[in-house]
Amino acid sequence: MCASIKFLAILVFLIAFGIPQISVASTNRKDIRSMMPYRTLLNDKASPSPSLSPPYHAPYSYFDVLGLISPCWPFLTGRDSNPSPKCCVSAKKLAELTHTKRDEQELCKFIKIILRDHEPHEIKQLPVLWEECDINFYVPPIDSKTNCSLIA
Repeated sequence: MCASIKFLAILVFLIAFGIPQISVASTNRKDIRSMMPYRTLLNDKASPSPSLSPPYHAPYSYFDVLGLISPCWPFLTGRDSNPSPKCCVSAKKLAELTHTKRDEQELCKFIKIILRDHEPHEIKQLPVLWEECDINFYVPPIDSKTNCSLIA
């Protein structure tokens, strides 16, 4: 049934756009295939495009980042003047998971959502977190206006 629908759709397309003259009575799948430059339209499987890159998969999810950053709330909200040891362990884990510019952009997006949903926070505390935990990693101040795609 599915093959019949595909065949009819292609036949209608060919007739509507005036591609080689076809007699409906004498047309079969093999004849159309020989006339069409885009043979993948008739295949049962989609053929992958060589120009598309594989989809990006962040090394962490929103919930991973939320779980790792939650021990840092007292510091990020200004209630504590220094991050806790558990906060530093979590911050280090985030830094270890972040390898590429795209990872940094995704981390920024997740942190932006988390901070928006868990207001208030001290915007200046986020960059200081890595320094206070002695981690060679930098996350800029993030607020609702931060454009994460510009992170270099």
